[in-house]
Amino acid sequence: LGCHPRSSQLMRRARSGIDLSGVEEKFHRPALFPPTFLYSISWEDPRADDPAFMVGEGDVVLTLTGGGCNAMDMTLSGAARVVCVDMNPAQGYLLELKLAALRNLSFDDAWKLLGEGKHENIEKLYLCKLAPFMSQGAKRFWGSRLHMLDGKNKSIGTGLYLMGSMGWLVYFSLLLQWWIWPARYFVRKLVSAPTLEDQRKLYNQLTPNPNSILGIFHQLMWWVLRYVLLNHYMLWLLNGVPKAQSDLIKKHDGRSIIEYAQTTFNGAALNTHIRTQNYFYLLCMIGKFTKECCPRFLKPAEFEKLKADENRMLDSIEVVTGKFKDALLAGVYTRVILMDHMDWMDASYHHDLASTLRDHVSPGGRVIWRSSSIEPPYSKVMEQYGFEVRRVSYHDKPDACIDAVNMYASFWVGVRK
Repeated sequence: LGCHPRSSQLMRRARSGIDLSGVEEKFHRPALFPPTFLYSISWEDPRADDPAFMVGEGDVVLTLTGGGCNAMDMTLSGAARVVCVDMNPAQGYLLELKLAALRNLSFDDAWKLLGEGKHENIEKLYLCKLAPFMSQGAKRFWGSRLHMLDGKNKSIGTGLYLMGSMGWLVYFSLLLQWWIWPARYFVRKLVSAPTLEDQRKLYNQLTPNPNSILGIFHQLMWWVLRYVLLNHYMLWLLNGVPKAQSDLIKKHDGRSIIEYAQTTFNGAALNTHIRTQNYFYLLCMIGKFTKECCPRFLKPAEFEKLKADENRMLDSIEVVTGKFKDALLAGVYTRVILMDHMDWMDASYHHDLASTLRDHVSPGGRVIWRSSSIEPPYSKVMEQYGFEVRRVSYHDKPDACIDAVNMYASFWVGVRK
């Protein structure tokens, strides 16, 4: 694990005519964010994005950072530059850790850290191969949290994917399995189901006779979900869902939060194979990925491709802490990912952002977004500002599945005219 000095080649950036130097200078971290990241992985399925987003050679992409995983997907698809911006600096620190690991670790070491979430030699790896390639903020953040990544620590509450707000949900899932034998038995059967059909049969057993012991347990779990995990405060603290977004579900669409959650889980469980396809829910149930089911950048061939030519692909990814609009104003992009952040904002912001997108997305460029609403009002606003808008998929039935996550009610694409 010999240490080596920083290489200037590792820090190069393909500028593509975009100057982001002033974005961070005028940014002040808002008080509403917790002192950690909300999402440990990207909660948007890149396999569903590809047909609508169509990233290709030479594209310049702007995206919210989130968990950072999908930035690697876009570079693997040929993007010349991927700008990842987030108001929460901890999301950037998380992406810095992932990038440093991909650049400087062997596949086996990177898999332990990013696949399983722990490494038995994390302190030496961090000092020699990770920290030298991070910003000062990221060093301070991870330097104080190395115990969470220590593979020698066998505690149920440690690991990369048990950190952050999302980590509390994973921790709760693991604790539930630890404490309640039927839950542990069911999860183990579900994540090891040989086929999707086998998985469907298991999942359908979750609606047993309400007077049986299993039926009482089933009702208890939905009660916990409804009143403990899906109230306004927990939606924000654990799921990163602000009140404005939950209001879109309840007031704009007239859906209950519990019905929304049932559609989310039913659609994913009945239409995607968790053991081989759905690494999102696999992670939530076992606290780590498997080599059979993980993000694309953790597959051996893609891992080596990212590292080829002295990390050329990885060097196309830039991490910025700041406001999305400021990064948008810094240049012209061919592809933009809004994720679901328009759900969080008011009508004046929708018009302001749509106008800015019109001026900073090149003709023929594509913008994609997801929403907790089946028909978010701002999609019409995007049409008013020069975009041809299409709803790609949405929750149109109780077991609808728009992607492996299925946590949003609709998925949209807008093409700049």
